[in-house]
Amino acid sequence: MKNENGIVPLIKANEAVISFIVIVADVLPRVICTPAISRYPRPADPFHATPVRSRRKPQVAITSLTELGDVSLGRMQSSLFIGDVGVGSMKWWASKIPGDQSTAGNLYYYRHKSLKSKYNKNKKTTAMAPISTSPPPTDRNSLASYRGYDHVHWYVGNAKQAATYYITRMGFKRVAYRGLETGNRSICSHVVRNGDITFILTSPLRSIDQIDRFSSEEQEQLREIHHHLEQHGDGVKDVAFEVDSVDAVFNAAVSNGAKAVSNPQTLKDENGEVRVATIQTYGQTTHTLLERSNYRGAFLPGYRLETAEDPVSKFLPGVHLNRIDHCVGNQDWDEMDKLSSEFSALKSIVMASPNEIVKMPINEPAKGKKQSQIEEYVDFYNGAGVQHIALLTDDIIRDITNLKARGVEFIKVPSTYYDDVKIRLKKAGLTLHEDFETIQKLDILIDFDENGYLLQLFTKV
Repeated sequence: MKNENGIVPLIKANEAVISFIVIVADVLPRVICTPAISRYPRPADPFHATPVRSRRKPQVAITSLTELGDVSLGRMQSSLFIGDVGVGSMKWWASKIPGDQSTAGNLYYYRHKSLKSKYNKNKKTTAMAPISTSPPPTDRNSLASYRGYDHVHWYVGNAKQAATYYITRMGFKRVAYRGLETGNRSICSHVVRNGDITFILTSPLRSIDQIDRFSSEEQEQLREIHHHLEQHGDGVKDVAFEVDSVDAVFNAAVSNGAKAVSNPQTLKDENGEVRVATIQTYGQTTHTLLERSNYRGAFLPGYRLETAEDPVSKFLPGVHLNRIDHCVGNQDWDEMDKLSSEFSALKSIVMASPNEIVKMPINEPAKGKKQSQIEEYVDFYNGAGVQHIALLTDDIIRDITNLKARGVEFIKVPSTYYDDVKIRLKKAGLTLHEDFETIQKLDILIDFDENGYLLQLFTKV
């Protein structure tokens, strides 16, 4: 099961998506942003105009997890439908980790037999504790290669307008740019950032029938972007990781079967150098590895620093995100062992770096009586790809309030939902840190067990 020095299997699920998280703080809030995959670029003024047509509208789920004990949580995700809106509903089970393994970044490969157990504080349920089916790694020094997510690279129809959306709606700031002004004649890229979350938004500057005037490298890049946009619309092309040693991680990945897209190379400018390499993952998605300890620039060689503030932002409340927690990928049929239920079926496995700073749940549809959300995504996106990106925030109440003030639309939750939750919270003897009426007013979803509770909210889709 283990992939030495690389991403390794962490968890499998019988009937739902599982994500494994080691809790190391009193509160671990979360924000989930699902990539927009619109066929056409967003309008220049996101407050008033509407795109002509899209494959799927942007979706954001803001979640906050509060831990009540020193445990590791296996997260179960199923599908909850409110009206015609699909919402991920989390179910949590706790698993004690022996010794200091939870802090050492060691990994486990878990299976769950059932999702049908109900929480009962007086009775042990059959799905309470995941069972490890592979031992954790023992060499800690060889497992510290991943520093975290470096950036997410999107291919979009209009990079400037897409960047404006994230700046105006989500509170990102401009960081860097490449295009005609920096000597790049074929593509342009806008880099935006919120906290440690960095997005590159790239668009072609030339049509496919004009590529003959460019170098072979530029022609290849233009063909790739045009093909990606034609097949998927706007979407994530690359999920990049910062690592201690590009060569070590790349060689380990390739030796274990990964397909190399580009071998390790060094990019340089007046601010230093960055070592990079790229490998293939599901669908047309790739992972770029970056080693940037010797680089002092704003982003990467070839990009210029952008310091201008968006003039509208000073009139809007701030949105203070922290970092990427995980990225979820959805695949097409028959690429993983079957793990499914009779109804909304899927196959799922969670991959994680040895230090668990990088987590990549990967889902695949399975046969069932109803179309699963995984199959629906694959149909809409026309293939495998990144289904959503999870971002951390330290205050879910603040950020939902401010995102709504910026014009982000969230789902409406019926009042009967909160009537039921209030009864269940009382029976469990669990008190929320946040004000319940505020949670209800903001339509935040609540899920919990004896180890803590999860707050989350999704935008309309």
